[in-house]
Amino acid sequence: MKIYGPALDKNRLSILEELRPIAKRLAIKDATIWGANTDAAFRLNWIDLPKSSRELLPQLDALSAWSRSKKLDQVVLCGMGGSSLAPGVITSTYNKQLTIIDTTNPDQIIASIPKNISKAVIVIGSKSGATIETNSHLNFFEDLLKRNGLDPSEHIVIVTDSGTSLDQSSREKGYRVINADENVGGRFSALSAFGLVPAALAGVDISIMLDDAESLSRRLTAEDSPAIAIAAMLYTSTDQVINLSDYQSTLPGLSDWIEQLIAESTGKNQQGRLPVVIDHPEDAIAGLSIGFAKGDFDLVVEGTLGEQFILWEWITVLLCYLIKVDPFNQPNVSEAKERTESILSSIRDKTFVKPTPSYE
Repeated sequence: MKIYGPALDKNRLSILEELRPIAKRLAIKDATIWGANTDAAFRLNWIDLPKSSRELLPQLDALSAWSRSKKLDQVVLCGMGGSSLAPGVITSTYNKQLTIIDTTNPDQIIASIPKNISKAVIVIGSKSGATIETNSHLNFFEDLLKRNGLDPSEHIVIVTDSGTSLDQSSREKGYRVINADENVGGRFSALSAFGLVPAALAGVDISIMLDDAESLSRRLTAEDSPAIAIAAMLYTSTDQVINLSDYQSTLPGLSDWIEQLIAESTGKNQQGRLPVVIDHPEDAIAGLSIGFAKGDFDLVVEGTLGEQFILWEWITVLLCYLIKVDPFNQPNVSEAKERTESILSSIRDKTFVKPTPSYE
């Protein structure tokens, strides 16, 4: 991994000194870094994923062998946010085909249906097992497969946490189920089953990515840790905007993945950083510009995909320590789910009243 950036000033040097012991605490999964009683207590296993995800390799090999034996060469992933962004980056980077459905727009869903549904393997990814959009996708594809005279259990693969309602119902239906680590949050799940299952089915060699991530992990608490250096830069060099660009990069979609990671993790309690994905360095707005290949950026971070995944997860949580927010809670995500469920319930009960728009 190579980092190209500006020289350190006194302000950033003091931040580096502050972060070094924090990084060592992070490596041993100290959940008190962001205060007492935070969601970190059950969200830190992403730190171990470069090693622990190797336990999935036999399951992934068996799953890929089954898919090849059935000639299921059209992989469709249904998942929202953290369940779909990382697999999209992985398959694009390794030039593999993956269709991602992360919408409820009927026209987009219909356009995403494989031309030959008998050759499709449908991956349903939902951490909670209760994601309304993803469960709708599952119901849709179950019905579509049956209408085409196909057995859904021979085409559907489920990725969810152990013990969820989706886990239980899928096993009862005879579906292939891969359980993810329940102590890893969605946006930190790139190297978990959520990122690896669809990528493996698409033909990506997962072990290479895990090797790269594990190798870099050993450096992230060192004096020259790139995670510490970049977190300090994001804290001292911009009050808000971070421009991210895949311009000339070999990792298409990486900026979009980092955008969600930083935005959802930092943006709360009237604090945060605002990541903005741009096409070209010249499109940068006020703030810091970051690229992943040499170009006219304030900061260039070159590395393999496995390195980038684990690096930016470390950067994000260290930045959250500096701006004093819990990187793992998600109040607005929970609020949106609750409001959506409330609206759907009122539609089912026939009590829904269409709100009148208010313009200001």
